[in-house]
Amino acid sequence: MKTMAVLLASCLLAVPLLAEGAGSTPTVEELLEKYVAAIGGKAAWEKLTSRFVKGTQEYVGGGSTDPVEIYMKAPNSSLIVANTLDGVSREGFDGSAGWVKFAEEPVRDMNKEELSWATGNSAFYRELHLKDFYAEMKVTGTEKVKGRDAWVVEAKPKEGSPERLYFDSSSGLLLQRNYLGNTWQGPTEIWAFYEDYRDVDGIKLPFTIRQVNSDIILRIAEVQHNVPLEEAKFKKPSN
Repeated sequence: MKTMAVLLASCLLAVPLLAEGAGSTPTVEELLEKYVAAIGGKAAWEKLTSRFVKGTQEYVGGGSTDPVEIYMKAPNSSLIVANTLDGVSREGFDGSAGWVKFAEEPVRDMNKEELSWATGNSAFYRELHLKDFYAEMKVTGTEKVKGRDAWVVEAKPKEGSPERLYFDSSSGLLLQRNYLGNTWQGPTEIWAFYEDYRDVDGIKLPFTIRQVNSDIILRIAEVQHNVPLEEAKFKKPSN
């Protein structure tokens, strides 16, 4: 469950390529504008205020697949529920405070690192305002992501370790995100691949997220928008 939150992902080594032609490298602003257009546009996203996701969390090589439900509500509340062999695990963020409850263990507050991650990744409209979540972003060139040309953006969060974002040079969609995440092995570089984008209520969402190094695949089966969600759903439980 802890690894799942480090998400809200066959290892392919990308080969750096030089941008072709003088002046052909897009700016960060141009890439982000193209990305927003590719996922449906600002107007379509702003018609949505909540999201319910149902799917599975598969542990590669571990032989288990757990049902997962994800609830999100604007502006920045989230809840992840996983039914594991050990019991039901939950991670919640109510917009200011975060908490974790693993199966039969007592509920606890998120630590500083977990809270920083939850704060950024619980933002319902994060995709529309990616630049607001980083202190610095710069385009460094192109690389191949599973055979597709992608522009690479080095992004330094306001808190935490640097990340790399890979945007499809043709479609503008986000194909890959590299970041430092917590796993059972400790801090580990995660390579998250975003695949199988589908149209849902006027926007595009990846229905498969493969996390290399944490060895988790999130497969989405169902997405519902504008479902009624009470604020209490995201609050820390008493036990």
